[in-house]
Amino acid sequence: MDFDDEPFSLQNGVKPSNGENLELDLLNNGIDFVRSGVEHFFDSSNPRALKYAILHLFAGVLLLFKERLSREHPSLIFQKPNEALREDAKTIHFNEALSRLAAHASLTFTDSELSLLRTAQRFRNRVEHYRFDLDLKEAQSLAGRLSEFIYLFLRDHLETALEEHLDPVHWFRLKELRDIAKRIDAERIEEWRGRAEKYLHMTPEQRQELVDQIEPFHPRRNPEPEELYFCEQCSNESLLMTDDEDIAVCTDPECGNIEYVGRCLRCEQRIFGDDDTFCDDCLEYIDSDRS
Repeated sequence: MDFDDEPFSLQNGVKPSNGENLELDLLNNGIDFVRSGVEHFFDSSNPRALKYAILHLFAGVLLLFKERLSREHPSLIFQKPNEALREDAKTIHFNEALSRLAAHASLTFTDSELSLLRTAQRFRNRVEHYRFDLDLKEAQSLAGRLSEFIYLFLRDHLETALEEHLDPVHWFRLKELRDIAKRIDAERIEEWRGRAEKYLHMTPEQRQELVDQIEPFHPRRNPEPEELYFCEQCSNESLLMTDDEDIAVCTDPECGNIEYVGRCLRCEQRIFGDDDTFCDDCLEYIDSDRS
């Protein structure tokens, strides 16, 4: 399912027809995908529904980006603007939408927003192009954060109140979806802080003991020794993984910074900081990939 390559005609508004066809403009089509995403999320009878919830929410985001671009000029949503009037003209991909929003609408996103969007993009690509494993809480959180982003984007950049386009049941469920994401993230942060607490109270001597325990390189006994990573707080190469796989502690005597450690969704490389979803190399790869 690839919504990026679908031809799009320059229609405005919902078009009445003979009762068999439905034509939606970009805005209403995007909101319709959002509505569908919400419906899928709460479809407890279908175990695959969460997958389609995220796919449809992300499709809605892309359509809303195109709506914002079309308000600058209708041709901006097409891969080749000079072919905008052709019936088979193809619309832009997600990465091109981001680039054109910055260039033509002076619209950029925060690092946190970009991380969310890249996570959703990667989720879509994994689902559509190869095998993937679905972590329930991760997917629930992603769906909720996407719905929050959509609500704010409509309000701040399209002057549209989402609640005016949804019936009371869907609006209530959308708010519930946003609350679910906030609750899951809060629970995850609280659980992590509880495990990280013991490292916050380590003395400089105890942190040095961690360094002293690192077994040096040996071609046979220890060909891959534990390494120290760069600490952004003190700018030293002194960040060391702990027995908790998602916690690192800075061993510098004057620092003692504690970092959350995640894994890049694409290559599984360690990344530090709660806002990052992909390592720098994979972000560069994703940015170069027009899909």
